[in-house]
Amino acid sequence: MPLRCSPIHDPCAVAYVICPEIFTVRRAPVIIETSGEHTTGMTVVDLRKPAPADCLTQVGLDIDREKFWQLIYSALSNIQEGSVEASKIY
Repeated sequence: MPLRCSPIHDPCAVAYVICPEIFTVRRAPVIIETSGEHTTGMTVVDLRKPAPADCLTQVGLDIDREKFWQLIYSALSNIQEGSVEASKIY
């Protein structure tokens, strides 16, 4: 049964900047569809073949959930303690 939870993209983006090693990413072309009748505004990622050499975008495929939540909880604890160091989990 799939998990029923809300995606949390913004915290993931911040976590990637702080701790990229907890993510599995892949270079791939990313396009925002602007002319499709049923897909206008959708983000389209082509994973069918290797990215071209000039590809500058990458997509997240997986995350170490345990380390991600440790990072989030650590950041929240540090805020309460008045610390500015949010990645103090290692």
